[in-house]
Amino acid sequence: MRQRVSEATVAAEFRTLHRDLIGCFDEMADHLIADAMRGDGNDETLEQRQIGR
Repeated sequence: MRQRVSEATVAAEFRTLHRDLIGCFDEMADHLIADAMRGDGNDETLEQRQIGR
């Protein structure tokens, strides 16, 4: 019984940490992409450049 409670606690902590880590990775990826593109990544606000200009 005690092992089950311990495993449930560890599993709950793992799920929480995993969710937080995925959130951090998503935020970091969005930041890196926006920084590399020098914009917000929104196609609607993307400046269209003419070829040859």
